[in-house]
Amino acid sequence: MEKPEEFYKLNVLEALREILDLSGLILDLSYAAVLYDNKEIALKVIDLKRYVDRLTDTLIMHMSLAVRDRDDAEKSLSVFKASNIANQISEAATEIAKITLRKLKLHPKLVEALLETDETVEIFTLGDESRLSGYNLEETRMRSGVGFDVIAIKRDYRWIINPEDEFQFAIGDVVVVRGTKDALDQLILHSERG
Repeated sequence: MEKPEEFYKLNVLEALREILDLSGLILDLSYAAVLYDNKEIALKVIDLKRYVDRLTDTLIMHMSLAVRDRDDAEKSLSVFKASNIANQISEAATEIAKITLRKLKLHPKLVEALLETDETVEIFTLGDESRLSGYNLEETRMRSGVGFDVIAIKRDYRWIINPEDEFQFAIGDVVVVRGTKDALDQLILHSERG
């Protein structure tokens, strides 16, 4: 996360882009938290929501300072609306993730239905014999032959959110990925082969 003074260095477009990106990420992570009853991911969702709130405050502050007249105010409405929608998505996703923290569980039939959707989320750990260890995301996509998005990686006690293509996998990484069920099954199988 950035330091408080770093927020104020962001311009409106950068802040809005980050808010929009993070709202999608929060939605994916909350889905994973509930689907796999993972409290750590649920707590990360709450942490990211706080970050989105601070970014939203920064965006509103910058937009407020930029408005000089009615014309400026009308032009800024779309930015405010986009930010508000992303914030609402983040808020709803955070409430979903909190289900895990309240020690409530999804009905097994609902879990089964969620796993059968076109796109799903999987969590797996790279073991000692993993073929992914030492390779970056781009190389892994090419070697596995399947499409997937890495949402987050937990390495030791640190979460890496939306890692770059150059990020290298290591033994012990807990990987949260999104993709089709077939692609993720193939990726996990590929990762396990020594």
